Amino acid sequence: MSGQPVKIKRRVKRNHKIRNFEAYYARLNLKRGRGRTIVTILSLVMSISVFVALQSFTALLDTSSSVQDMYFSDYAITNETVGIPAEAIKALKENDAVENISATRLSVFMPGDGDVLPFETDLSVQSHESLQLVNVDEAGLQIYAPNLSDQDKQALRDGTGCLVKNPISFSYGDTTVQQTNLAVGDLIQLGDKTVRVLGLIDTAITINNDGFINGVQLIVNDEIYCSLLGNDSYQKSILHYRITPIQILLKTGWITGAANIRGRIGFPISKAVMRWQRALNKSKCCAGC
Repeated sequence: MSGQPVKIKRRVKRNHKIRNFEAYYARLNLKRGRGRTIVTILSLVMSISVFVALQSFTALLDTSSSVQDMYFSDYAITNETVGIPAEAIKALKENDAVENISATRLSVFMPGDGDVLPFETDLSVQSHESLQLVNVDEAGLQIYAPNLSDQDKQALRDGTGCLVKNPISFSYGDTTVQQTNLAVGDLIQLGDKTVRVLGLIDTAITINNDGFINGVQLIVNDEIYCSLLGNDSYQKSILHYRITPIQILLKTGWITGAANIRGRIGFPISKAVMRWQRALNKSKCCAGC
């Protein structure tokens, strides 16, 4: 043979003691196909990343669903000063654009601050507690007392029973503040009627997200509420609509000008709504011509 001789050097093999055959064999496989090993590791990383992303997206969907559960309607009207006339609520119920409507009456009294109750009652609350009289309709009962039996619902409608929200208990240090605590079956005198506590609710009924003024809430039917307070106005109404809220107000005649809307629901109408109404009236006039 011709050519330049080449000296081949071999590495000296060292004998190592194999302590774990599985780990040793796995390292040999990793070294045997480095490219395949890299692809496998990248695939695992991408799979984990996709799984984490999907899990985060699912959590966002759950949060969105929870936020939607906080809103019971498409539109809400509140007025704590003069109230919403019962005739206006009736007109909204009869309107074809409104799918359903729920209205709430709420009156808050602070006897400890000198508020005089307009009715007689044998229920006495602590000086730091409020006494609240509430009236809700069937839709409100489904929200605040979904597990109420049909018999208790009928007793509430008949005016022989009521629902109660007890005050929130609190303490400072080792001292627990005294509070009023009503139980199912207790009898309460309201005016010339005696009602029985049918059940206790956990969620306080509030208006306009103002928070719960700690005290006792008595949920009664509309007859007892109106007779005790001499007023049938509502403080809050929530509704689901088939068309836009502005069209609902136009169809019911609530939006006829800024002064009218101020007098009826207590807040001024925006300029954008007024421009929208003028454009609608103009289009109607053009269609008539």
